[in-house]
Amino acid sequence: MGRRTGYAQQMVAARAATGVVLMALGVQLQEGVISVTHLLHDRDSKFCEVFDEVFMAEGVKVVRLPLRAPRSNAHAARWMGVLGANARTGC
Repeated sequence: MGRRTGYAQQMVAARAATGVVLMALGVQLQEGVISVTHLLHDRDSKFCEVFDEVFMAEGVKVVRLPLRAPRSNAHAARWMGVLGANARTGC
């Protein structure tokens, strides 16, 4: 078994695990356990069309981030810091 075969097996296992997580998320969205309005993700190949379809079927707006936007992570981290600070102070 070569290196490439091991990698292929890992990818198959990762996609199967992702499918299980997506099914659980879909059930939680349908039952109202969680509420999601927007899904932001990059254009990585691990986010396949099925991934987006699960959320779109529940009325979630899927936003794919622009290609090669190195500063977008910094903006997202700053925004999460603001949200966390507001949650801690109750504002």
